[in-house]
Amino acid sequence: MKHIFFLLISLSYLSAFSQDGYVVTLEGDTISGDIKIYPSTYYDEVQIKNENDKNIFKAYQIVSLENDGEIYEPISFENRKIIAKLKQKGAISLFLVRPENEVRYTTEVLYKNDVALIVSNIGFRKRLVEYFDDCAILSEGLKKKEINASDIDFIMETYNAKCSTIPSENQITTDFSDLKEFSQLLNDITSRIENNEDVPGYLVEALNKYSGQKVNSDLQKLIKYLENK
Repeated sequence: MKHIFFLLISLSYLSAFSQDGYVVTLEGDTISGDIKIYPSTYYDEVQIKNENDKNIFKAYQIVSLENDGEIYEPISFENRKIIAKLKQKGAISLFLVRPENEVRYTTEVLYKNDVALIVSNIGFRKRLVEYFDDCAILSEGLKKKEINASDIDFIMETYNAKCSTIPSENQITTDFSDLKEFSQLLNDITSRIENNEDVPGYLVEALNKYSGQKVNSDLQKLIKYLENK
């Protein structure tokens, strides 16, 4: 009887720390555990707790996370870095975000080049034309009303197939100039901090443009290149 009692206690303890999800950090670490996402003024926070530890990460400190079978990634949204639920991944991606003061992820957002566009009804065609200024086939088609602004699946498929600049498996880039600039920028900023010097605003702005998916994308290019050497 005593053995059964301790077995039940052990099972209760394990279920309390059931590792239903995981977080992938910028350092490449994968941490499993129970996940909670907290909205914040500037950076959403992710708490991950397991039987060994409890960690809290800002949105800019992670690459992605999985919780209850759903994938989430950090995106830039309305001057914040938030955690959004991924619906479709590509050169242009589709995310769900949480409206203010709500728990559920219900608002659809298109996302490319670190710029988010809320999927809505009022004035959406005009905003899509501006959003796709890098894709003539879409911007012209939307402008002439040859493409339905509500057909998000078609719009994403067209952009990813005909306007994406992400190299294919057989097009491994050797241009790592962005990473070199990023490295130089970090060296400049850290040097100023170590010397107790002020960091000028233009350096902070320059650093901000590399946040999130841009650096991750450039790193993936470098990894792909090294894997095919």
